[in-house]
Amino acid sequence: MRDFTKLLVPQPKQLKTLRDLIREHLNHAKTTQADLAQIWGIHVVSARRLLNPHKSRPNVIGPDMIDAIVIALRLDADDARELHWLGALEQGYKIGRMPNE
Repeated sequence: MRDFTKLLVPQPKQLKTLRDLIREHLNHAKTTQADLAQIWGIHVVSARRLLNPHKSRPNVIGPDMIDAIVIALRLDADDARELHWLGALEQGYKIGRMPNE
């Protein structure tokens, strides 16, 4: 018999990766990955590979690419700080929690 006292509590969805946050900003600005490739000055397929990495070919989104996104999408300072923080975590820096959490 199933024990109903141990039901799972639904958790709100949290954006945890740099790529998820970039996709959210692109969707909010109604911008496509092809437009992002133009912003970065790379081919469309390369932009897709950067946003959809595979474990055999990990790709890193550098600070200059994040700056280009911030300028092109006109993000505020808080969004820019969050993108840079997630980018630093992705590159392996041990910086702890994001400030103002």
